[in-house]
Amino acid sequence: LGTWEAPTNPSSSSSSSQPKKPSPFGHAWDTLTSVWYTKDSDDGVLFFFFFRIATAFIIPIWLLLGVVTAGILWPPQIRAKLLVRLHLGNTKSAIAKELTKNVKELRQEVSTLRTELKEEVKNDYKDIMKLQSELNAARTSIMTGIHQMNHMMTVLLDNAREQNRVPELQAARSGEY
Repeated sequence: LGTWEAPTNPSSSSSSSQPKKPSPFGHAWDTLTSVWYTKDSDDGVLFFFFFRIATAFIIPIWLLLGVVTAGILWPPQIRAKLLVRLHLGNTKSAIAKELTKNVKELRQEVSTLRTELKEEVKNDYKDIMKLQSELNAARTSIMTGIHQMNHMMTVLLDNAREQNRVPELQAARSGEY
């Protein structure tokens, strides 16, 4: 059995600086499952196939013993796969709940922003109408002032003409014309 190499298992590698102590169950599991990853053996074909058949019985019994002992007898590789899978399932449901909550909050915010925007548009429209009214009043006032100035200029011009005509009229009356 020493010639077979166990497959590398990324879940068994440690990310910490201290090396991980190999678990006896983990090493035994790697040895048993390595039979299924190798194609031939130096120990002989008959021994190799006998060992494969033996592992076909040992692995399910080992898994059942782990179920009975609530996972205590399972190798760390199986515990990691099952717990990670359960953890991911919980994480997925938590993520789904969080996303649903976020979508509801975003919808509420959009509704609030839409209401605020409508109010701002109404207020802006009122301000525009007020400015337009003030502009029309100023325009009317300016036009009234222009008409009054025009009328005054006409009166002044007529007065000036009359004053220029007064000497002519006096001359005409006195016979000088």
